[in-house]
Amino acid sequence: MASISTEGGVFTLGYKALAPDGQPGHFQSCFTPSGQVVFERRQDMRPSDEIYMEGIYRRRKQPPSEARAGIYRTRVFPDLLVFIDKLEDEDSIFLNWRRAPSCEYTRIAIGVPHFHPSGPTLFPGVSDILFHGGVLALAWIRPTGLAHELVFSKVQIDAAAERRDEVVVSKLPYVTMVAAANIGPEAIVSAHRGIREDSDARLIVHFTRMDVAG
Repeated sequence: MASISTEGGVFTLGYKALAPDGQPGHFQSCFTPSGQVVFERRQDMRPSDEIYMEGIYRRRKQPPSEARAGIYRTRVFPDLLVFIDKLEDEDSIFLNWRRAPSCEYTRIAIGVPHFHPSGPTLFPGVSDILFHGGVLALAWIRPTGLAHELVFSKVQIDAAAERRDEVVVSKLPYVTMVAAANIGPEAIVSAHRGIREDSDARLIVHFTRMDVAG
């Protein structure tokens, strides 16, 4: 896969190709914004680790964005495409899904989540999307004044109005990361705060089920 830099007001493509000796190597081609060639297929003699880390360093140097908008946690299940999204002028995140062969998505509001820094952008405190027995589910962090709640939301996709929110922890003592997974109908929800200078890591574990009823 090619990497593209826009530093210096030009497009610089980095890519792998065969060198004149027939061995794989790293190369660069450079173009002006109008498409004129600055140079083509110039071998990049830097070590592979430095080339690999260049894109990571570049993303880290980007100024942080306050935008709370995007597409998050895309998942593909058999005959089912699911993702979470949010526009900047919306308060809530939305769960979207489409089943084959339909071309239309169903969209349902989940709630207003906590957003945490993730590189140069903000990312909602949500887990991966789970699916079992016609039920989509996810865990997420909901701000409630000075505290936060850990919530496990489940939606029956054939009856979108049938939704259940289970408050796993009503007062989280910290803002944290969240994860969820399932084995059949049995699900686990976890919240984790890593080691801080003044405290050890903390972990919350909760077991629940994927069914909406009850």
